[in-house]
Amino acid sequence: MSEPVPCRLRDQRLELVAFDGKLFKLRSLAAFAPGQPLTLEAQFNRSVTLELKSVGSVKRPDGSFEVRARAMTLHKDARAALFDHFALA
Repeated sequence: MSEPVPCRLRDQRLELVAFDGKLFKLRSLAAFAPGQPLTLEAQFNRSVTLELKSVGSVKRPDGSFEVRARAMTLHKDARAALFDHFALA
């Protein structure tokens, strides 16, 4: 299992906890409505911008939210960093 990737959305901190090649799973202190655009700065070995769109949020028992999202645009460097970090082919 991969380590969570720290991300920033304006003044909010999130963690990218999973990516399967299409769906992103993030941990956040706030919920995001379906369809809401999310432009994140993800901290891999370098900063990478992820342009996502929320699919929905589910409240977790600890009070945080699991946010599911899909890529609106996925640039080559972002794709490479994601596939490398999450060990995808």
